[in-house]
Amino acid sequence: MYDEATFLLEEMWTDPANRGDLNFAIWAIFNPTQAEGASGWTAGAQADLTLAQSQTYAPGQFAVLQIYIPVTTGNPQEFIGFTPAPEPGSMLLLGSGLWGGLLRKRRAGR
Repeated sequence: MYDEATFLLEEMWTDPANRGDLNFAIWAIFNPTQAEGASGWTAGAQADLTLAQSQTYAPGQFAVLQIYIPVTTGNPQEFIGFTPAPEPGSMLLLGSGLWGGLLRKRRAGR
């Protein structure tokens, strides 16, 4: 169930124009009777839901995403959050900056 929702969330990032249908499809994963009976339910939302349900998901495929469930007094609400890993270029830039700072400090000490 969460794999399907995460798959659709990734689809939102690649196709932001389709956000409405994708939101309804995610809603239908967790609460199908309410989502499919809502006025915004479309054939596009049904197609997105069917696509997500037909996928085969590998273990750890969505390891960079986390599910948050805030504690509230009402009904629980689940959120899927993205935890990005630093890209190699950023790490190289950080490392070279630290290395340059150390060399500068060492030369200033002489």
